[in-house]
Amino acid sequence: MYITVIFILSLFLLQCKSLVWRGSRRNARTKLDASLASLLNPPTSVGTSFMFVGGKGGVGKTSSSSAIALSLSDKGLRTLLVSTDPAHSLGDALATDLPSGQVTPIVTESNLWALELSVDDAMDEFRSLAKGLDAESLSAALGVPREIIDNFGLDDLTSLFTNPPPGIDEIVALTKIFKYARETDVGGRPRFDKIIVDTAPTGHTLRLLQLPTFLGNLTSQLIRFRSKIQGVISSFKSMFGGAEENPSDERIGGILGRLEELQENMNTLKTTLYDEEKTQFLVVTIATSLAVAESERLVKSLQESGVNIAGVLCNQVVSDEAGSKFLASRRAGQQASMSVLKGAALADSLEITEVPYVDSEVTGVYGLRFFADLAHPPKARTATNPIDSRKLTIFGGKGGVGKTTTAASWGVRLSDSGMKTLVVSTDPAHSLGDAVGAKLNGKPTLLDRATDGGGGEFWALEIDPKVAIDEFRCIIKDSLDDSSKADEGAGSFGASVGLPNLKAELSEMLSGDGLADTPGIDEVVALTKVISYLEDGIQLPDGQTLRFDRVVLDTAPTGHTLRMLNLPEFLIKFVKKVKKIRDKAGAFGGMISSATENDSGADDKLSKFEKRMEELQGLLHEPMSTEFCVVTIPTEVAVSETTRLLDKLEREGILVRRLVVNQMVTELHAEGGEAEANAYLDRLREGQRRSLQELGRVAANAGVELLKVPYYDMELRTVYGLRMISSALSI
Repeated sequence: MYITVIFILSLFLLQCKSLVWRGSRRNARTKLDASLASLLNPPTSVGTSFMFVGGKGGVGKTSSSSAIALSLSDKGLRTLLVSTDPAHSLGDALATDLPSGQVTPIVTESNLWALELSVDDAMDEFRSLAKGLDAESLSAALGVPREIIDNFGLDDLTSLFTNPPPGIDEIVALTKIFKYARETDVGGRPRFDKIIVDTAPTGHTLRLLQLPTFLGNLTSQLIRFRSKIQGVISSFKSMFGGAEENPSDERIGGILGRLEELQENMNTLKTTLYDEEKTQFLVVTIATSLAVAESERLVKSLQESGVNIAGVLCNQVVSDEAGSKFLASRRAGQQASMSVLKGAALADSLEITEVPYVDSEVTGVYGLRFFADLAHPPKARTATNPIDSRKLTIFGGKGGVGKTTTAASWGVRLSDSGMKTLVVSTDPAHSLGDAVGAKLNGKPTLLDRATDGGGGEFWALEIDPKVAIDEFRCIIKDSLDDSSKADEGAGSFGASVGLPNLKAELSEMLSGDGLADTPGIDEVVALTKVISYLEDGIQLPDGQTLRFDRVVLDTAPTGHTLRMLNLPEFLIKFVKKVKKIRDKAGAFGGMISSATENDSGADDKLSKFEKRMEELQGLLHEPMSTEFCVVTIPTEVAVSETTRLLDKLEREGILVRRLVVNQMVTELHAEGGEAEANAYLDRLREGQRRSLQELGRVAANAGVELLKVPYYDMELRTVYGLRMISSALSI
C-alpha cells in the first residue's frame, strides 16, 4: 500500500514537472544526436559485463549511472549498481537506505540491485592479509622459538598491514565488484548481467584503474618475502640446530594460499578492466571550460591505458525552451536545500556566503578577482576578513561545487590585501591551472603582484604526484639501503650458506612498487611541502628567500579529503615502524657479523620526514593557524554530503568557520520577468555552446559519441525522477 501511494504521488509530481518544463523534455529527446543503446548491449557470450561511469566531481555521475542502470533493468537485464566513492551519494540519489556493504534490491524494480561498498569491511579484509605473517603464527608454523622470529622485525612489518593506510579500502573494494561478477544462480546463469560502477571523481578514478597493479605487486612481494623468511629459518636451523626439522606445511600452505588467491584475483581484475568486450568507461561531464579540460585529460589517460571508452555524456545542457519558469523552479528547490544548510550553520555557528550562479565562466586572475567580491566580501569581524584569516586555509567539499575557483579567488583576495599567498592543489585531477589560466608544474609560479606597493603576491602550484611518490620512495630506500652497509659482511657470509639479504628484501617491499604506492600517499607527502613553504619559503633565482604569509589548499573531493587528513598519523607510525624493522634486521646481521653505524645522512632524511609529518599533524588541528572552509551547492545530494563532512570535521577537531554556497539562482533572475531571465539564460547557453564544441572535438578524436542531457528545473531523485534522464538518453 505504501509503495503504491509513493508511486502514484511520484507520477503526479512528474506530470506537474512536465507542465513546468513546457515540453522541453520531449524536444530534448528528439534533438539528442546519439543513443547509448548500441553501447549497452554487449554480446551475451561475455557473461557479466561492466560499465564504469566517471568524470569530474559534481557533473552528475551518480544520477547518470543510476539512470543507465534503471534502463538496463527495464530491459530485463539483471543489473547491479555500485558506488566506489568513499563519500557515497548513491543512496541519496535513489532516496533509498543502502546498508553499507550489502547488495540491496530496489523494491520498486524487478531487476535492479544497489551497493555502497563498505570501507570498514574492505579494511578488515585487507588486515586478513597479515594473518600468518606475525611472529607468533610464523613461530608455530616453522617450529622455531618466537625470539628468533622477533629478530626479523616481522611483528612491526605485519603491523603495517593490520593498521593499513586510509584509501586501501578502494583497492580491496574493487575486488568485491568482480567477485559478484563470478556468482551464478541455481541454473548456472550469472547472477548479474551488467554491473554499473559509479566511481569517485577523475583523479581517483584513474588511480582506481591502476590499483590492481599496485595490489598485485604488493602481494607478489609478500609471497616472495614470506618464502624468503621460511628459507632463512630453515637455513638457520640447519646451521645451529634447535626446533623441529620439518615446518608445518599445512599452515604455511594456508598462509601462502590466501596471498596467492588475492594475487590471482588481481590478475583477473586487471585483465577484465582492459577487456573491451567486457568493460566500458563512460565519461560524464558538463559544458564548462574547466570540466571540458579535465574530461579531455581523462579521455587521453583512458586511451593511453587501453581502456575501452563507451562515450562522452554531457549533463546540465540548458535547453532553448528554458525561461523564467525554469529559473523560478530551480530557485524554489535551492531554497528548500538552503533551509537545511542554514540550520546546520546555525547549530555550528558558521557563517554562510551565498554566491550567485554567474552567467559566464570565471578564469584568470581578473576573473577570480571578480569572483572574490562575490564569495569573499571583506567584512570586519568575519571569516572573510583577510586580517583575521588563518595561516593555512583548506577548501573542501563535494566534487564539482566550485572548490578550485573558490580557493583560488581567496588566494587573490589575500594577495590583494598585501599578503604573499600560495595556492596549492593536492587533487590528482588538477584544475587549478585551468582556473588561473596558466600552465602550472611542481614549483610555485608567480601569477600576480600588487602594483600599489602593498607587497601582495599571488603564487600557485599543482603538486606532481609522481615526483611526490618518488621522493617518498627515496627516503625509505636510502634509509634501508645505507644502513644495510653494516651488513655487507653478513650478507656475503649469509649468501654462502643460502641466507638472503633481509635488508634488501625489506627495502624492496617498503620502497618498491608496493607500500610506497599506497593510494593517497602522494597527496600527504606533498603536504610536507606546505610545511616547508610556510616555515622555510622558497629560494628565488636571485638567491633571496621568499616566505609566504598565507597558504591556501585546494583539495580533492570529500571522501579523499578526509582520507588525506588521516594520513599524516599513519605515515608517522609508518616511519617509526620502518626504523624498527631496519634496526631489527640490522641486529640479525649483527648476530653473524659485526655491524657498523647507520649512515647519518639517510637517517636524517627519514627523521626529517617524520618531523614534518608531526608538524603537519599538529598544524591541521591548530585552530589559530588552520581552518577548513566547506564549499557546496544548494542541492539535496550536496547538502547531505556537506552535513556529513561537517560532522566528521568536528570529530577530527578541525576548525570550520564558514560555508560557501555556490551556483545560487538569484531572485532577480528568477523573478525579474521573462526578458531578464532569457537574457541571463542566453549568456549561459552561449558559454555552453563553446564548451560543447570543444567536447564534440574531444569525443570525435576518441572515436566515440557525444550525448547531451538537459538541465532540468528540479533535482532528479528516486527511480521515478531518474527515469527522466533515461528517457532523455533514449536508451
